[in-house]
Amino acid sequence: TGDRHRKKWVTRRPREELDPFCVVEKLRKKRGWMLSRFGMFWGCFSGTTKGPLVFWEKEWKSINKESYCERVVPLVHGWLRLNPHL
Repeated sequence: TGDRHRKKWVTRRPREELDPFCVVEKLRKKRGWMLSRFGMFWGCFSGTTKGPLVFWEKEWKSINKESYCERVVPLVHGWLRLNPHL
């Protein structure tokens, strides 16, 4: 969303819970696979059968409808054709 996420840290002693000087606002660090050096994995299964595994390259950016349909759906479709019993 582009918004900055903030987290409030409260450091206080007993009886200071209402003291506004005990509250410090800090910027949260972004977390998640988009900041990892390598990327992430996407996989699926049906019952006890493993489906395709996709290594989502960091260069592919985030997963959205278009990128999912381009990179994942063809693999799942092919896997289902090879495993019609599922």
